[in-house]
Amino acid sequence: MAALDYPRDRLLIQVLDDSTDETVQLVARRVASLQADGLRIHHIRRADRVGYKAGALAHGLTKTDDELILILDADSVPQPSLLRELVPVLEDPAVGMVQARWGHVRPPATALERSAAFWIDRHFSIEQFARSRIGHFFHFNGTGGIWRQKAMEDAGGWSADTLAEDLDLSLLAWQKGWRFVYAHDVVVPALLPPDVLALKIQQSRWARGAFQVARKHLPSLWKSATVPRKDIALVTLHLTGYSFPILLLALALLAGPAAWARLELGWFLRLWFVDLPAVGFVVGMLVQAGIAPWRQGRAAGWVELEASSIGLGLALPHSALWSPGPAWPRGRLRAHAQAIRRARLAL
Repeated sequence: MAALDYPRDRLLIQVLDDSTDETVQLVARRVASLQADGLRIHHIRRADRVGYKAGALAHGLTKTDDELILILDADSVPQPSLLRELVPVLEDPAVGMVQARWGHVRPPATALERSAAFWIDRHFSIEQFARSRIGHFFHFNGTGGIWRQKAMEDAGGWSADTLAEDLDLSLLAWQKGWRFVYAHDVVVPALLPPDVLALKIQQSRWARGAFQVARKHLPSLWKSATVPRKDIALVTLHLTGYSFPILLLALALLAGPAAWARLELGWFLRLWFVDLPAVGFVVGMLVQAGIAPWRQGRAAGWVELEASSIGLGLALPHSALWSPGPAWPRGRLRAHAQAIRRARLAL
């Protein structure tokens, strides 16, 4: 953040630190050093951790009245030119948020990292890109984007009643008429999950949060008389996108019955109910595996072509995420999160 190429008198940095371990002192010393260099930066601590990230963001907004708010997670490493590339987009007063594309701090080394990188690249290079180009709703991804404070206030501010506060706020602001812009060519590198447990925790949180937002908003959205039916259908698909691993599991379980049915059905039923759906699914996955890396200037490898196998491994955990209980044992999650935080500070 200190390396951002932007006028110092127009830049205010808040380090929203809810940590409860030794990293508090590390952050405090670094902030004091940057303040001594003349940077306007504040180390903001709260008396409690109510609302977690959403609560910290809401608390930070009470400390500033600046019009534009850049939000970055601790593992995001912005390029110095980030603000100069994104701020001009918000010269249009109708734009409430601009989102940059996530990149990777270092090239993925292991098969797990390459597979995780593929799914992130697919989301940004296919899903977010396509939604933005057709003028459909797409959401802020929690980091690497700038919000107009007026848009956040108009949407009711940050809410902690779901795990996907970024998706929740985005949907509310979109319904208020604010326009979003996706800057695919602007990249904010971030860390990839280092192991299977970190990946499961990440995906569990994202999936549970999306389902919570769906439960919160879809009933009223379906009853809306002002939102076009097409938009309602697309938002529904957007919010329930994490049903894909469950459908992938169902596809695997149906492989045996489908093979039997193919032998028993006539050619017409076999074509429309077995062959074409199966071929369409495989072709769709291969096309996505090629488009995501191609849009980022690299060729697809075997890891990208086989990355969908991770979805099958996550299918059973995701199938339980409609329940209100915790996704993973809290003690194990907390210990792992602290280890990841220390790794981020070591960058």
